[in-house]
Amino acid sequence: MFLAIACGRSTGGVALVDRLPASAAGVIVMNRSGSEAQLREVMKTLPPLPFAHQLPACALDLVAKVDQLALSFGDDPKLVFVGHGAGLRAAFESCLKVIAPRIEVKDEGDVTGYHGPDLTFYLAWIDGDTVVGGADEPRSAAALRSLPPLSGNASLSELRKKVDVGAPVWFAIDPTASKELGSKSAQLGVKRAWAELGLDWMVKATLETESAEKATELAANARTGVARTLAEAGLDVSAKVTTDGALVVITADLGAPVRKLMGASELPPAAVSFAAIGFAAGLALPFTQNKRKAKTAEATVLVKKLHGGALAYYAEHHGFPPSVGPTPPLGSCCGQPKNRCAPDAKLWEDPSWKALGFALEDPHYYSYRFTSDGDQFSVGAYGDLNCDGVYSTFEMSGKFMSDGTIGGAGGIYQDRPLE
Repeated sequence: MFLAIACGRSTGGVALVDRLPASAAGVIVMNRSGSEAQLREVMKTLPPLPFAHQLPACALDLVAKVDQLALSFGDDPKLVFVGHGAGLRAAFESCLKVIAPRIEVKDEGDVTGYHGPDLTFYLAWIDGDTVVGGADEPRSAAALRSLPPLSGNASLSELRKKVDVGAPVWFAIDPTASKELGSKSAQLGVKRAWAELGLDWMVKATLETESAEKATELAANARTGVARTLAEAGLDVSAKVTTDGALVVITADLGAPVRKLMGASELPPAAVSFAAIGFAAGLALPFTQNKRKAKTAEATVLVKKLHGGALAYYAEHHGFPPSVGPTPPLGSCCGQPKNRCAPDAKLWEDPSWKALGFALEDPHYYSYRFTSDGDQFSVGAYGDLNCDGVYSTFEMSGKFMSDGTIGGAGGIYQDRPLE
């Protein structure tokens, strides 16, 4: 899926929204209402957020500084974000020192690398106010800057004319640009959709279907589905669902439930901007770290498989094959597309790999090794996900005892797993 959050600020002669890729299937646009100073005043009047005590003061200050923000998901690239705010880089890096003091900042040509024990990410600062980045490693932040701009997407350009682009938040999506979204929307009969959230917390969403008959059917399902979703979320909101030809129109007033949630009798209009920026800003960094964690699944699964292969070989041959690996050589994956090693059958032709029944037929992030010494053995996976020369380690070992049992066959030993 490709979803983008963006705004209309012009940076370097290019509208911020057009720094998103033309391959986007949709955009959500956020515009801050008022100045940074006005937003700070709004923040002072709001009740404390439930999670505010967990954040350093600089985090909320950073949110107030952002006047435009873009966060993008998609088939390729999977995640892109663009942000703008006066003095944003200085504020971001100052707050980063508070949140993650062990992160080292390195200028690396067109990008800036942020390297920590458990997290590494890259940003491309167009200037001190505008940043472009992506968590779809290894596509660099610099490369994201040169992707074909969103203005080249004819369908989304048309949908942008259907919404109030001055609203705090607006959304437009063409699911056909994404394989995942395309198949799901086809089942629902939705061709395109757009929506906007106003300063009065009124939401209006429009779904474009194939026909008036399909719109009537979808509207009936939407009435039930929306009501159930709002009830499950504990929101006392009445949504109105109507049809207009092949269009399904959904409207709802979120003001009352939001005021109740915040414990405030009134919410200034700029609070919409605060909520939108804060929500979007909270998504990028955790997504990057979770994506890195997902990649480690390869190592844990295949190390267990290799460990099982060694046990099976010993049971049949009462010994182990000679040591082999790391295969491919350490560092081989860095520099290849997506920093993944392309499958190469020749790499696994060593007799030891064949004896263990181990070969990789798909792209992979890690190098693998098997070592043996008499009745003892160990297997391991070694990777450099951020290509900084520091390797993660995943290892399992075993030793056949004289009574036929296996000693030392505990879980997987891990060192620097997110490197």
